[in-house]
Amino acid sequence: GAEILVRFPMVPNVNALPEHFKGIGELAKSLPNVKGFEIMPYHRLGESKLDRLGLGASPIKTEPPENEEFNGWIDTLAGYGVKVINERK
Repeated sequence: GAEILVRFPMVPNVNALPEHFKGIGELAKSLPNVKGFEIMPYHRLGESKLDRLGLGASPIKTEPPENEEFNGWIDTLAGYGVKVINERK
């Protein structure tokens, strides 16, 4: 009876791929009572922390998504029947 929200990071050129979207769609179908799915788009806010901890540069070499790309992710997931709770940018 608990309300569950599935949150997942989405990184351009890493997991923002057709097979990943399809997998999220399959997961959504298997969890009919989930409140919704929330995309957590990649950002660079933690990069300075890596340096302070002596872990070097981020292994992810990509840019945060543009609004158009982010909105496309919402559309793609909605096409698989995923209830995305993010608002369009």
